[in-house]
Amino acid sequence: MKSKLELIEPLKPSKIVLFDGECGICSKSVEFIFSIDKSQSIYFAPLQSDRAKERLTQNGITHPNPNTFYYIDGDIVYSKSTGVLKVLRDTKSHYQWLYFLILIPSPIRHFVYDFIAKNRQKYIKKQECSLPSQAFLQRVL
Repeated sequence: MKSKLELIEPLKPSKIVLFDGECGICSKSVEFIFSIDKSQSIYFAPLQSDRAKERLTQNGITHPNPNTFYYIDGDIVYSKSTGVLKVLRDTKSHYQWLYFLILIPSPIRHFVYDFIAKNRQKYIKKQECSLPSQAFLQRVL
């Protein structure tokens, strides 16, 4: 007979940032989000991971674009500039005020996002990774 604790399925994180694990600017962005996330409710997974592929496939995205930032909030996947703004809002930090940029029409926001994403390797080169903290590792899927 199984105990009640064994019957309870582990909670699935509902807020997950999916990022290109091979991109310097993406890794720096994740470090930044981790450092400002006052709610400590946002988790992280590289796009190359099985967990990321599984969650995206569940939402109908079978071929994720490595140039795209994805933010999963519950059952909704936000991408590009919308994902960035939603995650900043959810950090409960002083950066959440940037969410007002959601009022800019998405084609304009996404144009700027796409320009940065297309040229991201020029901005920050992939460097040797420092050892992540235990607190950070607990939020990586």
